[in-house]
Amino acid sequence: MIKEELYSKILVFHSALKNTDNFIEKITKSQNFVDPWHDWYDLGKQTFFKNYPNYFSNTFPTNNDWHENCKKSNNELAIQIANIFYESTKIFVEENDIKIPNWLHSSPAICKHFAKTKNKSLAMQYHTDFIMAQAENPGFKHWITCCIYLNDDYDNGEISFKIFKNDLSYDLINYKPKSGDVLVFPSFSPYFHGVKKALNKEKYFIRLFWGYNYEGSAKWLEDQKLYGEKIWQEMEEKRIKYECETSMWMKGHIEE
Repeated sequence: MIKEELYSKILVFHSALKNTDNFIEKITKSQNFVDPWHDWYDLGKQTFFKNYPNYFSNTFPTNNDWHENCKKSNNELAIQIANIFYESTKIFVEENDIKIPNWLHSSPAICKHFAKTKNKSLAMQYHTDFIMAQAENPGFKHWITCCIYLNDDYDNGEISFKIFKNDLSYDLINYKPKSGDVLVFPSFSPYFHGVKKALNKEKYFIRLFWGYNYEGSAKWLEDQKLYGEKIWQEMEEKRIKYECETSMWMKGHIEE
């Protein structure tokens, strides 16, 4: 893998996945490696690897830990992707001295963006994978985002980063991934990212994450006891919906 730094903490590893055409053929024409494809909102289709070697530990895995865990799977494509994910994120973690409460990596999504036309909506607006409105809630928290790109024979389709210095000032980084590229970056603010629509041909990529399981903040757990689980859940659903629609979690559409 050839490493390139697009911006501080945004790394791309070139030619990490070889024979991408063969890989796409296997995931689209065979049911041996992936589950049936299903709708991915209005963005396209997605699927998941069969028997993917998920990982959970209190510490980042050693080489031996990771490869022993991969032996639990007999899916050669899943193991190939898991190893690429590990090697690239290991470099990212070591270079940036990343520390989180625990390390959870679950099954990645294999995604297909539909080909758009110029008068159709953008593929994805600026956002962070760490959902800020749920920062204090129990559950999985995204911390490192990794994307593996399977083709580049479409027009447009760049990933665009807005790295905010304050509410009004930001650095803008646009990059069109090459086939076989692996992109690694933080899942949280200020690393907002969006995707321009792919034109003329479908775009295939794989989304993977490192994150951690969070038990919830003391305040959140106290309020749950105060209001009761049912009422608190209803209150939280309304709050999260409102904040996701009105807060700065989403930073607008990509300018084209």
